[in-house]
Amino acid sequence: MKIKRLLIKLSPPLIGLALIVVAGTILFSMFEGISYFDAFYWTIVVISTVGFGDITPQTFMGKILFIILVVFGLSLFGYFISMISSVVTEEKLSTIFKHYFLSDGGRMSNHAIIIGWNEVAKYIYEELRNNNIDCIVLVDNEQIASKLNREDVTAFLGSVDDERTLINLGIDRAIAAVVTCDDVSRNIITILKLRRLNKRLKIIVSNPEEELEPILMEAGATHVVNSSNVVGRLLASYVFEPVAAEVAIDLLSAGNLDITEVEVSSKVDGKRVYELRDLGVKSNAIMVFRRDQKHFLPEPDFILQSGDKIVLIGLTEDLINDVDIISG
Repeated sequence: MKIKRLLIKLSPPLIGLALIVVAGTILFSMFEGISYFDAFYWTIVVISTVGFGDITPQTFMGKILFIILVVFGLSLFGYFISMISSVVTEEKLSTIFKHYFLSDGGRMSNHAIIIGWNEVAKYIYEELRNNNIDCIVLVDNEQIASKLNREDVTAFLGSVDDERTLINLGIDRAIAAVVTCDDVSRNIITILKLRRLNKRLKIIVSNPEEELEPILMEAGATHVVNSSNVVGRLLASYVFEPVAAEVAIDLLSAGNLDITEVEVSSKVDGKRVYELRDLGVKSNAIMVFRRDQKHFLPEPDFILQSGDKIVLIGLTEDLINDVDIISG
């Protein structure tokens, strides 16, 4: 923490507090006829609200001084403590920022940026971390940023309105940004700013209004997810097919069963789907994505090409190994 900067911020309340302590010590010693040390001790006890009661004012002027110290000294002491807390929080956020983004060894790359914080963002962050993807949360509220960092969630205080903030977050090196705000007009502005700084960035937007999806896509969103649609369908599934709903939840979270996608490397180019077993792949291919064409449940003799993206379903521990095999 920079001592000079700390003193500049704390000097006004510190000077005021010192004056009150000095004045209280001198006046109480004079009014009550006690030593300066005892008067100093009493003054500190009063303004800090400790209140032992071993020394109490006996004279009329001593009682007036007590009232003044309680009203003004206590308020100033509380303000001084709050200023210290504010400075410490600010310095902590600054240290975290420098550690993750400004130091030569801590610059993130191939990471995801989550813009905004709510219950949806919480699960997004957890799922990304479970899949070993570094991510940073951008919030514009200092208390939320401080709380998240205390909970080991990497958060940065700033606004998308300031392009320097996005640059400091490594927007040019990020692989994706997830926008969680419910304000559609705000989301459009955010998408435009993100797209302006990174043409290749994958931008995923949570959108509560399904009819506005085309507008968000035109603004530059890569994927628009209607959370109400997803949650509504999942809840309905629990009514008539609860087991299937449980499987869907497991697939979407870090459970026993998982789903993932992997790009076919040159090592697998020309191989047929059934030949993946010979390479040691244990999971099952449920879709192959090739040049905007989706091939669902590809036949065993379907020939894979380098650059294809295969969607696999299987046990979590198997998928880790299978991805390594197919990606080369």
